[in-house]
Amino acid sequence: MWFTGISKQLVSAFLLVLSTSAMAALGDTQPTDILFNKARDAYQAKNEAALADALQQMQAQQYILAPYANYWLMLLQMGNPDADASNERMQAFFNQYADYPFTDRLRGEWLKQLGKRQDWKTLLDEYPRFQRDDVGVKCYVLQARAQTGDAQALIEAKDVWLSAVEQPGNCGQLFDAMQKANVLKDEDIWARFRLALQEGKLTLAKSVLSRLSKTESAAAALIDKIYQNPQQVLDKKQLSTKTTLGRELTLFAIDRLARSQVENTANSWQK
Repeated sequence: MWFTGISKQLVSAFLLVLSTSAMAALGDTQPTDILFNKARDAYQAKNEAALADALQQMQAQQYILAPYANYWLMLLQMGNPDADASNERMQAFFNQYADYPFTDRLRGEWLKQLGKRQDWKTLLDEYPRFQRDDVGVKCYVLQARAQTGDAQALIEAKDVWLSAVEQPGNCGQLFDAMQKANVLKDEDIWARFRLALQEGKLTLAKSVLSRLSKTESAAAALIDKIYQNPQQVLDKKQLSTKTTLGRELTLFAIDRLARSQVENTANSWQK
């Protein structure tokens, strides 16, 4: 019995020593899940210094999610002109984390930064490694090709133009170049205007219409009226078929009226 009591005392003392040694070894380190949450919060708050500090501690503890904190830090630093976001550093990151799912997303953001800087050569060199479908990146690449003497790029950009989806802001620079080179003609603008109206994208339709030099200032308000009450606009004969705009808006009003009648008929039948 005395042996059992002594054994229990020895085991307790041994465990105490172990726990004390472990605490001493850890020092001021924090649990990794807390560090990860701190890193995430710092990224959301765009606090680069706090994120860098959390990342350093996560890397020191060899935490498995540390690469994600590093990814967040790279995103913040990429948009910071004072940070070290050189092409060499980006390439080192891409190589280190080549198998991670966030790597190609970061490459896409890097390509956009290169486009903003008009670093066309680096952009075109890096683009073949990009695997995702990103219209903003595509617009920059087409613009880069055009700026470096590839006349075919502006012709290919017509596929990007003819869409009922609002394109990223940087695509406007590409469309400007197309229009200046007379690649984007009035007929192309009317085609997209018509497509936007068909899809009910009124804001896009107005934006597209603004590219035409001879458009009436009241056209934007008229588009809204037609969308809300096509019958009233047609009854009041507010549209003239003598102009392209008038004809396009008349077709839009007829289409809206037909759709509303179908909807009303369907609703009545369901009742």
